[in-house]
Amino acid sequence: MKEQGKEIGEVKKEVEGVKMEVASLKATVETYFRTRVDPPQTAAVAEPPEDYGAD
Repeated sequence: MKEQGKEIGEVKKEVEGVKMEVASLKATVETYFRTRVDPPQTAAVAEPPEDYGAD
């Protein structure tokens, strides 16, 4: 019984460590998507229409 109790205690510590790592990863991902800046939209045509005779 004592041996199993010790094993269970070790597993609990491991699970707590994994929970902390997952929380850290979750915060990192949330921060990435919250602060991500999309590149500015570019025009479909790089030159003004007057340059190539369009109306």
